[in-house]
Formats: sequence, structure tokens, C-alpha cells
Amino acid sequence: MIPGSSLVGDWGIFKPTTPDEAWLRYENHQDAINSLQVLRGTFPEASKFYVERICGGVRERKIDGEIVSTRTSEDWSACALEYEAGTNGYHGGDWGHGSRTYLRLENVNSTNWEVSVDGNKFKEPINMEIVLGGDAELDVIKSALRFMLSTLEEQSVKAPIKTKPF
Repeated sequence: MIPGSSLVGDWGIFKPTTPDEAWLRYENHQDAINSLQVLRGTFPEASKFYVERICGGVRERKIDGEIVSTRTSEDWSACALEYEAGTNGYHGGDWGHGSRTYLRLENVNSTNWEVSVDGNKFKEPINMEIVLGGDAELDVIKSALRFMLSTLEEQSVKAPIKTKPF
């Protein structure tokens, strides 16, 4: 347990089997802020810090030495998808200036999807991550995501139920 925190039950600092990850779960925002400092000191070798709220998610990732705070959520229907996004904002230039933007989708349960990268298709992958570096890249991905959402909203009209005549 982290001194001064109100972690619940058995949840506390966990060190997963991979040496580059450290994470914990917390109950309130102030615990998250305090806990990140402890994680950094306890596991300095970690490249990813996950701080996950009990109901909802705030995570912190270290990407090429840059800290990116992300938020995560999930939707459950006939399938289940977890999604995560975050950025450390504008840093005045390209990748070398330090701006990082992170996007992740994870198949939690029965998501039918196919992902293609450079023509290589991956049928029903577990997850996919996208990392962008630079201020222009942050602007462009924000614009692209707004456009995609708008297009999907416009085109997602429920189809009538098809029935066969008797």
C-alpha cells in the first residue's frame, strides 16, 4: 500500500511479469497523482506506467522518454472493445521536440475486426496501438478522428430487419 493513499482491498502496486511495466489501481484522482511519483521511484526501469482508476481509467505511459497521460474506457455490447487515448500536447515541432500522441484499441470480447498495416492483414488481433510524434501529427489525427466520427454518425442508419416471406 502506498503511504497516504486509500487503495481498496488487495489492490496496490503490482509489478507484472514484463520488466518494462509498472501499474496500480487507485480510488481517487489525488491518489493517482501521488502514486505515479511512487511508481517512478520504485520501478525506475519501467517504460510504461499504468495508473488505473477502479471504475474508469487514467494511465501514464513513457514513450521514447516522454510521459503521456492517457484515459481509457470500454464499451460492451455483442462485442467488447477497450479504447485508450492521450497526448502530452504541443511541444513546438516534430518528433524530436517531444510531442507524443497515443491511441489504442483492444478486443476485450468477440470484436470482429481486421487490421491492415502496409498491406499485411491481421485477422481479429487482440489490440492495436498508434503512436504519433509532433505537433502537426497531433493536429492531423484530431482532425482525422473528428472527420471519421462525423462520417460514421451520418452513415449509421439502422437497417430494416430482413424477413423472408412465408
